[in-house]
Amino acid sequence: KVPDPPKPPVKPDPPSDPGPSQPISLGEVTNAVVKANDGSITLTWTDPTATTLKEIKVVWLVKGTTKILGQETVKKGVQTFTIDGLTNGTEYEVRIHTIDRLGKESAGLVLTAIPHPVDMARWQLTGEQQTLAAFADGLRISIPAEAFAAGTQMTAQNLGKPQQPTDKTLSVMGNAYTCATDAEATAKPLFLALQYDAELLGSTDARQLGIYRQDEEQPGKWSYIGGVVDLYNHRVTTKITQLGTYAVMLRRPVFVDLKGHWGKLDVEIMAARGLAAGVGGGKFDPDRPITRAELVTFIMRLVAHSGEELPTVIDETKVSFTDLAPGAWYGGMVRTAARVGLLRSTSGRFRPNDVATREEMADMLVRVLELLGQPSSDNVPTPPFTDLKQASSWARESIAKAWYKGIMGGMGNGLFAPQGTSTRAQVAAVMVRVLDRLGLLTAIAVEKGTLQMSEDGQYYELVNCAGLDTGYRLTAVSEEVKQRLDDLLDQSVRITGLRVQSSAQSQPMLRLRVLSVTKSAEG
Repeated sequence: KVPDPPKPPVKPDPPSDPGPSQPISLGEVTNAVVKANDGSITLTWTDPTATTLKEIKVVWLVKGTTKILGQETVKKGVQTFTIDGLTNGTEYEVRIHTIDRLGKESAGLVLTAIPHPVDMARWQLTGEQQTLAAFADGLRISIPAEAFAAGTQMTAQNLGKPQQPTDKTLSVMGNAYTCATDAEATAKPLFLALQYDAELLGSTDARQLGIYRQDEEQPGKWSYIGGVVDLYNHRVTTKITQLGTYAVMLRRPVFVDLKGHWGKLDVEIMAARGLAAGVGGGKFDPDRPITRAELVTFIMRLVAHSGEELPTVIDETKVSFTDLAPGAWYGGMVRTAARVGLLRSTSGRFRPNDVATREEMADMLVRVLELLGQPSSDNVPTPPFTDLKQASSWARESIAKAWYKGIMGGMGNGLFAPQGTSTRAQVAAVMVRVLDRLGLLTAIAVEKGTLQMSEDGQYYELVNCAGLDTGYRLTAVSEEVKQRLDDLLDQSVRITGLRVQSSAQSQPMLRLRVLSVTKSAEG
């Protein structure tokens, strides 16, 4: 008899308990946040929802090393832990592990942080658009995408109020802040916003404020960078192309021949922003008629201040003036103005030393506003001036537009004086109006509400504004805006305007100078 073949061995069933050699996957903690403090790091997280979770283990060491400096376990549900006794300025690596009831731990989540004093902030940049804030919102930096590579480390430090600058016309209006990265330079401009102390400003016009950069080799020397003033939040914002030490300062230029002059404030605002200069000897010569070369220089400085790059509309080879002396201080400005279309004639004589007429100024201002995105209305009414027949035919439309937009007014008695001259102070006043319209002096506000007339019929008012217990008393900046306000009375509107600075402690209503008004879609 042939024996039966042997039976294969029977495989045992797998054990119900995986045993110590088979780890259970709990997953890692989620929503982990690390906050660097003065000599410490605080962690927060969300525990996994698995019922087998027992506790969390936190391990820390200096980044780039292998020596563990410390480790602690945290009970399930606590979800926060602070590591004390760390060295400011040292980068630490922190690992957060989950541990189950069998003692098995996860691979861990790794975070890094650098403890720092309370007057210092640190960020790791993402390479995407970011807005960073520190020191109770005293400093804000808006970073566009691709300005820095992802992983770049940025630091900011609050230096307190700096010493008085060597330039005695400058007054410190807030703390100085220094910003730096471990990258070479920013690939794109950044936007820097710093708060100022409104009490230090007092009743001085805030449009004389600006952000200044400290010279790296001469600490007492500060250079004006720019600044749009937010009167509501007491903040100044400007575009910067390099990091360094910055502070808000007030410039009070002193011209001995402006005392008691009607144009003193406008000239000082322009001079504070580097857009107007004196004539020497501490004088501005406010009542001297302005020349064509000076007028073009004023306007081109304004264009540069706007930060806009105007397209060239006329080939440089076609710009030829026979009376521009080689090396003349105004030559470059005049040629650039011609190339971008601000001048009517681009050949022949420019007449740089001739006095500029009011119709010439109106024409240049309307052109520059259109180039900067402020075109005039299609239907401009005839201005209420009795001497328009004296204007050149090419200038009449520009005079009407300048009046309708509130940039230039009359000379009294119903006259515009198109062939008359403008003084240096008058041009400074007009330039301040243009800067205001463009939002280059104070921040433009946008408000929605119901438009109505005051009970006495003297003022426009905006009421039922979101987030405000009171409303706004409105002032139109031009005949164009006034017409729109009349058309939209008792309707829901959207208004863009400029808040008016006031030193009063309490007011029945806030004040807003209206730049534009449209019917609200919600109305």
